[in-house]
Amino acid sequence: MAFLFAWSIKRSITTYLLATLDELVNLPAATAFYLRVFSLGLYFIAVGYSLFGGYDAKNPPAHFMEYVWPLAQTFLGVLVPTGLYLLFHLLLVTIVIVVLRRRNVE
Repeated sequence: MAFLFAWSIKRSITTYLLATLDELVNLPAATAFYLRVFSLGLYFIAVGYSLFGGYDAKNPPAHFMEYVWPLAQTFLGVLVPTGLYLLFHLLLVTIVIVVLRRRNVE
């Protein structure tokens, strides 16, 4: 479940991140590097959650709504680190773009 979530985020953001970095930075090596860092970070979050967290279905509850809360906790465990990582990566890419654009202008 975590791998599917990480793959879908990577798939939906990669094209736009690649186009933005290519247009603003004009350094293909930097674009490839930050795209790989982004992908690795997402997959490390997925691996970490798969190994150390997850949905425990050993004792199934009696009512349907009691299945929803453990599943919501599972999604919360994946969404919080992924959201924090996306914010961190956005900050990092913003700093890189500002520094490299200033360097390319001079």
